Amino acid sequence: MQSRKVFGDGHFPLLRTRGSRNSVSDRPYAVKQAMIWKIFVFVVLSTRRSSSFFLPFPSKAISKSPPSKAGKANRGDAYYAGIVRLHASLSAQDQILQHLMEWFQGDFDNYQQVVEDRKLKMEPREGGGHEHFHCTLVPLTPSSRLAAFYFDANPNRIFRFRHYQLLYNETQKPNVVEMQLSTLHPELEQLLRTNSNDPLSWPRVFDEFHPDDDSNQNKLELLPKCEVAWSLDWDPIQHAYTLDIPEHTSGLHSLHAVMVYGEAIVNSTIVPGMAIRILDQLSLYPNVFYINDRGFDPFTGAYIYGNQRGVPYRLCRVSNILESSKNSTNTTATAPSLQRHVENEDLAWTLGPEWRTDEEYQLNMEAIGGISAGINKQSYKSKMTKEMSETGVMDLASFPKTC
Repeated sequence: MQSRKVFGDGHFPLLRTRGSRNSVSDRPYAVKQAMIWKIFVFVVLSTRRSSSFFLPFPSKAISKSPPSKAGKANRGDAYYAGIVRLHASLSAQDQILQHLMEWFQGDFDNYQQVVEDRKLKMEPREGGGHEHFHCTLVPLTPSSRLAAFYFDANPNRIFRFRHYQLLYNETQKPNVVEMQLSTLHPELEQLLRTNSNDPLSWPRVFDEFHPDDDSNQNKLELLPKCEVAWSLDWDPIQHAYTLDIPEHTSGLHSLHAVMVYGEAIVNSTIVPGMAIRILDQLSLYPNVFYINDRGFDPFTGAYIYGNQRGVPYRLCRVSNILESSKNSTNTTATAPSLQRHVENEDLAWTLGPEWRTDEEYQLNMEAIGGISAGINKQSYKSKMTKEMSETGVMDLASFPKTC
């Protein structure tokens, strides 16, 4: 059976298998030795770094400034030489995991992209422009995230919650790390929405939520065939957009993802009874997140959502959400204590009402033509309802929820 490592409970490493309950002791001696070495490396490096929960391996990719010469001397040149050798010896999967744990967290927003669109007279959808939206990625464990997406810099306008779990296949896919997507229990999602302006509380809310015994729903519901695969390499066809972006041409370290099954046919959460064919590519850099998410009518090929020029959403990093130093002294807490560090002051206002004045929000929204989420949704519903009246309503009982 396929074996996959899952670092899902915050205790590195935890092994799970699909269709098997085999333990570490069932594995060949050489494999066990390799696993023990990885555990040793993780523990050693974790004790040498202050942000051990999220940064199990050191990396130059996101370092703001190199350590001073005095600092190097104090800690020893041999230590840093060993770090360089260790980084070079990491497997592709370990490098991908390292970058994901470092970069795949915090807040991202595409406001700057939207401003440029409007200067060129490009409105969303048919106009060729982009909607303004924000992505918040909150770490639950080193390799699991709660994700929220909201329109118009308004955390009270969240249109999607997701749970992401990183895992990888040790034997058949050595150069990728897969990520599972799950939806949340409706009651859990509602609790998170009531704390939409305080994402640092989400790990505690998530940890404390337990579905009723008589409920048929789990805390998480896996979205089948919606997995994505992260890689160090970009696909020349699916990631062709990277040829035109500054991060790629400047040679920054990056990760790129494609859908494992190529595409997915799902049920719309906005227009009941409407099927959507989803295509999605992702590119992640230390401080920029590209999302090329599009939805099409599976029969006519007509656009339903996404940028109609094929230009991905470019979300710039607004903040880092990292482990608090309190975690190092609290050995009983199950949910991590987090801190939000703003990295882009110009976009801090997109984090919510506590980060701006009403006047500032109004001026920034006027610069992109005002609030657009309601107009986009109304236009979307109107167009899809018209198309459905012409083509008929499809039976989507066998389709999963949208990715």
